[in-house]
Amino acid sequence: MEMDYNAITLVKSPSKGSLPKQMSLLAVKGDGVVTSLFRRKGEKGFEIRLFETEGKQTNVIVEFAVPIEEGYETDLAGNRIRQINTRDKTFEVDLKPWQIATFGIL
Repeated sequence: MEMDYNAITLVKSPSKGSLPKQMSLLAVKGDGVVTSLFRRKGEKGFEIRLFETEGKQTNVIVEFAVPIEEGYETDLAGNRIRQINTRDKTFEVDLKPWQIATFGIL
């Protein structure tokens, strides 16, 4: 089975709308933190996996382009472990050295 697919693109002329010329769906702020997964989860949620790469405890702030209703940490199978505090479009967590952490966002 072939797993590589070429992206289908459509180029259109600019139209009037409310979106800025540039924007980011997701911003992750934290020294040595890599986003190793970001995907749609269910009909209105997302899943994000973060990995601390420098071997030190790190504070991470994740900011989305849209407001967050609910956030929770999960295990690798997607089972909820604990709620996380969210504020408007962001959540903040501490990662331990070399920690891989997965979060669900609604």
